[in-house]
Amino acid sequence: MQDVFPNPQLIFALLLATLVGTTYHFIAGGNLRRLVISIVGGWFGFTIGQLISMTLQDSAFMVGQINVMYALSGSILSIVLIHFISLESK
Repeated sequence: MQDVFPNPQLIFALLLATLVGTTYHFIAGGNLRRLVISIVGGWFGFTIGQLISMTLQDSAFMVGQINVMYALSGSILSIVLIHFISLESK
């Protein structure tokens, strides 16, 4: 029988990335569209940061199989990049 519950590491990663996106939205403000963009940007950057840490085989600040330092850095950088790109389009 297949396990019904999702992987706990996936849930933890999604929660951290979502927390970064919603914190940015809380600080910067905006509408619902900006909230969704912030959260998705946080997920994207978190994934890229985790992939970079796996490629470099760096194990600093690991929580389970998640490299929190790289993943959160990627998430924050992604949101900052999205912020500056959206400023130029206005």
